[in-house]
Parts: sequence; structure tokens; C-alpha cells
Amino acid sequence: MLDLRSDNTAPVAPEVFAALARANEGHDTAYGADRWTGHLKSELAAVFETEDFDLVMAITGTGANALALSILCPAWGAVVCHPLAHVVQDECNAPLMFTGGASWLTVGDPFGRMSADDVAKGLEGYHFGSMHSAQPKVLLAAQASERGLVWSVEETKAFAAVAKRHGMMMMLDGARFGNALARTGASPAELSWKAGVDAMVLGMTKNGGMAAEMILLFGQARSAAAPYLRKRSGQVQSKGRYLSAQAIGALEGGKWLERAAHANAMATRLSEGLVRLGARLLYPVEANLVFAVLPPALQAKLAEHALFYPGYENGGTRLVTSWSTPPEAINQFLARAA
Repeated sequence: MLDLRSDNTAPVAPEVFAALARANEGHDTAYGADRWTGHLKSELAAVFETEDFDLVMAITGTGANALALSILCPAWGAVVCHPLAHVVQDECNAPLMFTGGASWLTVGDPFGRMSADDVAKGLEGYHFGSMHSAQPKVLLAAQASERGLVWSVEETKAFAAVAKRHGMMMMLDGARFGNALARTGASPAELSWKAGVDAMVLGMTKNGGMAAEMILLFGQARSAAAPYLRKRSGQVQSKGRYLSAQAIGALEGGKWLERAAHANAMATRLSEGLVRLGARLLYPVEANLVFAVLPPALQAKLAEHALFYPGYENGGTRLVTSWSTPPEAINQFLARAA
């Protein structure tokens, strides 16, 4: 049966397993002082076209987001983000716990995009400088968003400009950053620090990794406190080479971008087929997530041949493709419902 529940249900990509096997030979230094982590820093410097960054490894996406926000946002601060952001809806208040008490300030259409104008309007008239109000310190955008929407380089620059105007840091939740790059055609640097992004989580778990998330702190966001906050958060893996090896296996040769582009292409193929069968898309398909309202008969028929999640807004169903989704499986899935 075709599994379209999540890209988290996909297996580990072979190049990642191969890198893990290579890292498993012999002994190496613990706690991130290993040669694999050193190699990863060099690889990331080449990928992002800069050496002006700190690398903080994490094991989970929630851990990475929460840890990154604890580095960027004080306990009396607020994180500005979309109401459907993963940090708000799906992380059980971990970011608020890790920051020691920061709060959310959500802006934008609950069932659509968050724009730079939305952020600007949400901050208009805010009580900046008042001891009675949490002070906005981080603007967080997910790339791609929880509804599969991708921000262009120009949109990212606009977000960053609003953030800087209000003395805030700009952060990306890049759990699907590879999918966003594949969609926009931008380089990692163009869609991050060159566009004004101060910090980001670069996720590999959803794109062929086993458990590997990276926090990148660019320029002024670099922090001497990061290693201590990482240890406090429980995100330090003693055998850290296995985290770094996964990322190296994915990054070397640009394989991560190939994997993400394939996942995007499968989502486009799936969405176009569903529309031909009478479905209505709730959002544009810009990454590897499809949100669609399916006629009851079509949904019942599809449920015989695939796993997916119904119960989203406006009667929507979520279907997610991955690096390992075969095109022939999508074709068969659609043919059976025709």
C-alpha cells in the first residue's frame, strides 16, 4: 500500500546509510570533536558559501527548533510566526519551555500565507519598550510551511527587512529547506543569510536522513552560549559522528537536492491526477505536501490503496510524498481511483 502519511515514514536514503557505515569504522572522539563533524562544517561552508556561522547539531526537529529559539529569544521575548507554524501547533510548547517563558505572537491568515505585510501590520502599534508586554525578538518562517507553501528569495528578504526594522532576528524552520530550494531554484546562501536570515534549522530527517537536524547561526547570531544550551536541552549525542555522517552523506554531491526535487515532482504528479479525478486543492502545491478536498467516493476509493491523513481544515486531506515515492506507484494509485 502506498504510504502518503508523511515524509517521516520514508526509509533512510542509501547514501546516508553508506555514510553511517563508513563512520562506524573504528574509534573517534566523542561529543562532536570527531573528524566527521569537522568535515561537515567544511561541507556546509561550501554549500552556504560562508564560514561565518556556528553549527549546532540536534537529533530531532522539535529539539532543533526549541534549542535555536532558546539561543535567539530571551524568556521575556516573543516569537512572531504563522498560527499554523510547527512550533505552535506540533511541538508541545517545547520552544516556550526551552526559552524559559517566551510567548507566541501569531500573524497572517490562519488558512493561508504569512506575508511581510502581515508581520508589519501585526507589529503596528505594538508596545515595544513596555515592561508590561513581551518583546518580539524573533521572526520565524517555515521553509516550506506546514501547508507546503514556499517563500521566494524576495519574500524572505522582505521578512528579514521587517524583522531588522524592529530589532528582531530572522529564523527559518528549514525542516523542508531542500524542498524549498528545489522549488525556487535558489542557492542555499541566496535563500538564507544572503536574504537576511540570521539563523535556521537545516533538516535532513524528512529528506532521507535517520535523525539529523542542524542549526546554523549566521553572523551576529553566532553565540558562545549555544554549546551550553545544547547540552542543557539534551541534544548532545555522545557519539556525535553519527549525526554528522548522515548530513555528509546527504549533502555531498548535492544528493539532498535531488531527493527533495523528486519528492516535489511526485507531489505535483499526485495533485494533478487528483484534480483530474474531481478533487479541489486547498493550497498551491509548491513542495511535497498536497492538501485537497476529495469527493467522498474518491476518498473511499483511495483509502483502499493508500495511507493518508484526512481531517484538515475545510474538510481537507493531507497527502505527503517523499524521496522514495515511486512514480509508478503514484500512477497506479490514480489509475485505481479512476
